[in-house]
Amino acid sequence: MMDDDVIVQMPTFMTPEMIEAVRSSPLCAVEDQDQWYIRLGWLICAYEAMVKSCLPPPTKEQAT
Repeated sequence: MMDDDVIVQMPTFMTPEMIEAVRSSPLCAVEDQDQWYIRLGWLICAYEAMVKSCLPPPTKEQAT
C-alpha cells in the first residue's frame, strides 16, 4: 500500500446520504437528468461489485 492510499469502510449498500453526495458534487454534474440516472445506475452496480470483492466467499451452508 502506498503512503497516500486512503482506506474507508464500505457499507454493503449505498446510503441515501452517499447518493446525495454524488448528486450534489460538482465533479459528478451532468446537464441531462437521463444521463445522470444512467451514471447512477452504473455507480450502484460498480459499488456492489466492489463490496462483493471485499467479502469472504460464502460457505457451503450459505450457498444453499
